Amino acid sequence: MWLFIIVFAIMIFTRLDDLIEFFKSKDPNYQESKAKEQMELLNQRAELVERLHSLIGLDCQIESQLFYLMSLSSKVEVTIQSVDQDWVKLSVKQRKPFDVVVKIEDVTSVSRIV
Repeated sequence: MWLFIIVFAIMIFTRLDDLIEFFKSKDPNYQESKAKEQMELLNQRAELVERLHSLIGLDCQIESQLFYLMSLSSKVEVTIQSVDQDWVKLSVKQRKPFDVVVKIEDVTSVSRIV
């Protein structure tokens, strides 16, 4: 019986967030702030794409959480091979170099190694 109550409560609370978001979306100020946030994200992404384009063929240090998932540190030395609007192809410099394709939105920061 308690299990049923707990599962029912979890279902209600998850739907409650959706309901609150629905009512907030009707507010013009909320819509305006969401649009501003979206524009900021698009501008940051465009700047990152432009920066990546300027660093093609150069040695860089890129930070991404995806590298951590591949048992690497979050900051990795790479050579940028090519850049698309959504993806970047990198050559990771390790004992045994390998190529990897990463979504640009997963890249946290990029800096050139001098």
